[in-house]
Amino acid sequence: MQPSVHSLSGPSAPGRRLLFIAIAALLGVLLSCVAAEVLLRLAGRQPWRRLSGKENEPTMHEPDPRLGWKPMPGEHVIAPYFPGGPTIHLTFLPDGTRRTGDATTRPANGQPHDKVAFVGGSTTQGWAIDDDETFAWRLQQQFGALDMVNYGVTAYGTYQTLLLMEQVFAAPDPPRMVFYGFDEEHEARNVGDLKWLLPLALIEKGNIISTPYCTLGDNGALIRHAPATYPRFPLREYSALITFLQERYANATGGYRSGQARAVTEQLLIEMQRLAAEHGSRFCVVLLHWSPESKTHYVEFLSQHNIDFVDCAFPLTGDTRVHGDHHANGPMNARYAECIAPKLRAAGHTDGGG
Repeated sequence: MQPSVHSLSGPSAPGRRLLFIAIAALLGVLLSCVAAEVLLRLAGRQPWRRLSGKENEPTMHEPDPRLGWKPMPGEHVIAPYFPGGPTIHLTFLPDGTRRTGDATTRPANGQPHDKVAFVGGSTTQGWAIDDDETFAWRLQQQFGALDMVNYGVTAYGTYQTLLLMEQVFAAPDPPRMVFYGFDEEHEARNVGDLKWLLPLALIEKGNIISTPYCTLGDNGALIRHAPATYPRFPLREYSALITFLQERYANATGGYRSGQARAVTEQLLIEMQRLAAEHGSRFCVVLLHWSPESKTHYVEFLSQHNIDFVDCAFPLTGDTRVHGDHHANGPMNARYAECIAPKLRAAGHTDGGG
């Protein structure tokens, strides 16, 4: 039987109609996207553009599947932050801690000593200043019989610090005292606030991108989340529309977290205190960089929950910041050391070698 002329002539009339509708719909979507792209650019929106970090700062951290990132062991050199300024030396030991002294200031191997741990973010680590300018180093000089260990890591929040404390207490020779350098910026980091994840993604320097965070469950309990990043849509570098949709998606899926920042941080502080007590260690919060209103809140909170603290939240001004950077300089770190020292004396430790 010969095929009919109709069967050889291509799609049927209904098929041609469906094809026409599909092509028209596709063209409509494309034209709408082009129009949206034009309107967004006229409104000042741009495709995704990475920001340049401080070119004088080398990469000093590497990814960590649990903590997000950790220091790279070795001596790192930061070129001057301003013409004629000093070169900065940051030394990270094999375990990732910041160098706090030498053989003349640290207890000798085998000599009985109490380990004192300093945990926190960049202020605790001593960003943008030399090893011997940090308050941990200065306290090591002052209390030679103690072993001061600086676990501070730049850009860490309270949750990352808690995760690090868990590792420290699980290792041999746990610290007898822990000082947590607490900054107001830690609140946003603890919940993976988009205002924190966005700049990390924009700079994307030193592999500091992926951040572990916490949220609160319906019963108020902490829910731990693995390290996460700001959403990454394909072709965002070329399209303002895709970048805009990426932002809308980020807000829809993670925008709620910022409202939990303070409550989450409070629960983390309680967990830190519990962890230290469980291992027979003293725990003390060091208030460092705070607005007056927020500091008042945490002073009340810490007092109500019997969490020891010391108020070292001195104003950061031009004379107390690193020139060309916003971190506390050497003289301010000396003041931090003077502020913390009475807590060590109250624990029975004396200045010098005893």
